[in-house]
Amino acid sequence: MKVNWYRFFAITAMVLVGLTYIVKFCGFGASTAEDFAVWGQFGDYMGGSLNPILSFISIMLLIKSLNLQNETNLDLRNELRENKRNEKLRSLGLLFFNMINSQKLLLDNFSFDFPNGMMPEKRGAAAIMHIEDGVHLLRQIGAKDTAITNFLAALDSTDQIYGILRAFYITVKMVTEKLSDENDFTANDRREHLLTLINFTDYAQFRLVLMAVQFLDVHGARYLKENKDFMATLKEVKSGINLY
Repeated sequence: MKVNWYRFFAITAMVLVGLTYIVKFCGFGASTAEDFAVWGQFGDYMGGSLNPILSFISIMLLIKSLNLQNETNLDLRNELRENKRNEKLRSLGLLFFNMINSQKLLLDNFSFDFPNGMMPEKRGAAAIMHIEDGVHLLRQIGAKDTAITNFLAALDSTDQIYGILRAFYITVKMVTEKLSDENDFTANDRREHLLTLINFTDYAQFRLVLMAVQFLDVHGARYLKENKDFMATLKEVKSGINLY
């Protein structure tokens, strides 16, 4: 049990004063007027001596009380800040996983019809792999980035590649802005969400995003290239934006 030394000192002092009074004036022998005068002078002396000390102790107790109050207020502010932070994370989590689900829907609907019956319709990951085959073939014959950009533009007449890139870019932007340093988050918070985004994105779909970043000159591609958190996360997963 922790001893409250302030309380112990105060009670002890009161008991000693009471005992002194009882012993001197009530318990042993008669007291004369001169005794009372001497004790009155002694009381004045002790009061003058003890008052500064007691005032100092009162000030120290007041300072301690203020420090405890400040610590309590600081803990309360930190708790409120943490509650706001957790609420922001919960709000982001709903949007974040909805965006991941929307990416899966985009992949399921991703398809290409090839002219003149040259090849049956390709859907999903198979369509992306066919695009990659075309890019690799162009590279083998020495095609430059411009030629590959034109190839993708001709193939993607309905902007499906752009749609997949846009969904991914919006998710990265949402993580970057909502988990910013200004909102009391850290680079590690953004890193964890971006790693989750990459790991939850179908691998073929993720490769298509990187292909679009490498060859398409659109806002989403430029944003991802300039996003330091995203580029650092790509480096962590041993990837990059120049795969083709």
